[in-house]
Amino acid sequence: MPAFRALFAVLLAASACSPVEPIIDGPMAGLEVIGTVRTADGTPVAGATLDVRARTATTCTGVVDQGLVTSTAMGTFSRTLLNWGDPMDVCVWIAVVPPAGSGVAADTVTVQPARLQRLPASLSVDIVLGAQP
Repeated sequence: MPAFRALFAVLLAASACSPVEPIIDGPMAGLEVIGTVRTADGTPVAGATLDVRARTATTCTGVVDQGLVTSTAMGTFSRTLLNWGDPMDVCVWIAVVPPAGSGVAADTVTVQPARLQRLPASLSVDIVLGAQP
């Protein structure tokens, strides 16, 4: 029995030193969300931070994928949302925070329904921010 315990301890230590890499295989679904951030008069909002999320379609609460992006000098942005698995319906939720001193207010936008599907797929979202109250 002591030899068995010693062998078990050696195997346990060896497995801790050489982790097994997970194998990710199977279909990938995604959606590239592209768009612009502008003021009501059409001026591009550069440097806005956008939190772009794919959420579960039924409640628009559970997060499937998310990422932060910053709008360019022309107010454009792009973020690809991905999920391992089959195509699925989602709600795309975007929170926009303009740069300090820009004079425009933060806002959120929800696009439903949207669909994560075999790439390439895209969704165009143009966001208009109002003036700060």
